[in-house]
Amino acid sequence: KGVMIEPVSTTLIEQVHLHGRFRPHDLAYVQGDRQISWQQLSQRSDNIARALIAAGVKPGDRIALIYGCEIEAFELILGIVRARAIFVPLSPLLAPSTLSDLVKDAGAELLFASERFMLLAQAAIDGISVRLLSDAKEIEAFCESGNSDGVLPGISPTDISNIIYSSG
Repeated sequence: KGVMIEPVSTTLIEQVHLHGRFRPHDLAYVQGDRQISWQQLSQRSDNIARALIAAGVKPGDRIALIYGCEIEAFELILGIVRARAIFVPLSPLLAPSTLSDLVKDAGAELLFASERFMLLAQAAIDGISVRLLSDAKEIEAFCESGNSDGVLPGISPTDISNIIYSSG
């Protein structure tokens, strides 16, 4: 006979951590020849959260992203949410002036962009005070800079996780 287990998780982050604990070597994400296990994804999201907190990001801060469908975007989103900040995904199909308006409207102080959108991101933040991380090595160094012993804030299902700008 099976044992009834009460659900103990209510957020995406908690689900990632549960999978990391109970299914550590199962695949969480595959893109091309890159594969991420649940344990790696759980650890990576925590490392990113710690790096963001060490950089001064506080709960409720807005962090913009200009990415396609790369694994790195998913990792960053999980880390941002884990730090209790708010992710603001922005479409790389928009004009730099429109992106600039959205970054300002969201109140983002940090913008992550994949290398392929670096020039677009630079043009979007021209003249506004936003830190840009778009070089792959720079982003990787930033993501690994979190203190592995740092305590992470608890998250709640009622926390705001994202701001979505849509065309309609």
